[in-house]
Amino acid sequence: MSWDVLILDESHYLKATDAARSKIVLGTDGLVHKARRTWLVSGTPAPNHNGELWIMCYVFGLTKLSYESFLERYCIVERVAVRTPGGHCIWRDAIKGSKNIDELKALIAPFILRRRKDQVLKDLPPILYTNVVVEAAEVDFMRWYPEVAAGVTPEAKMRQDIAEQQAAVDSIAKVAQMGTDLITALGALQDRVQKSRRYVGLQKTPAIAEIIKAELAAKAYDKIVLFAWHRDVIVDLQERLKDFKPVTLFGGTDPDRRDKNIKKFQKDPKCRVFIGNIRAAGIAITLTAAHEVGFVESSWVPADNAQAAMRVHRIGQTKPVRCRFFALANSTDEKVQQVLKRKTRDTTRLFDEDTKKEVINPFED
Repeated sequence: MSWDVLILDESHYLKATDAARSKIVLGTDGLVHKARRTWLVSGTPAPNHNGELWIMCYVFGLTKLSYESFLERYCIVERVAVRTPGGHCIWRDAIKGSKNIDELKALIAPFILRRRKDQVLKDLPPILYTNVVVEAAEVDFMRWYPEVAAGVTPEAKMRQDIAEQQAAVDSIAKVAQMGTDLITALGALQDRVQKSRRYVGLQKTPAIAEIIKAELAAKAYDKIVLFAWHRDVIVDLQERLKDFKPVTLFGGTDPDRRDKNIKKFQKDPKCRVFIGNIRAAGIAITLTAAHEVGFVESSWVPADNAQAAMRVHRIGQTKPVRCRFFALANSTDEKVQQVLKRKTRDTTRLFDEDTKKEVINPFED
């Protein structure tokens, strides 16, 4: 088939040049070559850095540069040593920041129609981002780590694995303080530090649940939306907040159940808590029954967090929205948030008409 117009919604997911999705849409025989026109729709065209715009610029003829040359032209790339969870050091390129922003902006400007939220939603109430630090609680290994409960892996070995993964994250965070792009560097370890990330999330849930329960009981607000990354963290929160009839949304939630849970939260006054996975519940749904948001676990991609917050701060919201990012005391959270500020600033500068306009950072008061 061929089409007059091909519309690609959430087009920022087409950023990895070797991903199957990118090849199907943008490859040599991709969908874009079967359409007279293609529209890319996104609230966050470059979630992490300028380099993620290369695949769009190249396929649509805005640049003839290779990916490596595009990075060299529009990104600050630094060679850094990264320690793996196994204790080895590897050298890799980390994107430190952006450069030649005005040039790239001029390149893509004729092809972009941009509308900021303050232009199209002039009466939308303000949104506030703030941080809350909580103390760590003990994690029940027999419950949350089935390999320990089954006797396959000793608890001491599991704790050692978690400590090694956390050491790798801490090592990257120390490098980031010297200017390395922390989020990009962490991305290289994303699939290899899941035990550590989940453990940190489970350490936070008891304290966070106590805060939320006290606030709901005191009727500080009617409802709250909580976002997390791991299923176990969501399940633990659901159980701890059961008195407030919580509903959940995971990545594999059945479409009918998904719609019922969203409708229940929006309409049922007894259902006061919505707990969702950041990716699964972060786009294409409306949760304006609440004006309170809590990130129990935040994504390492700033755009994911911003998209999730927009489920509440959108058309239909009549009250100011508060988003709290819960951080574990004495963790690397603050270092991550510092880098997220720079990324948010650089990304927005690229697309804002007023490049001097200060960007609201999702990780500061």
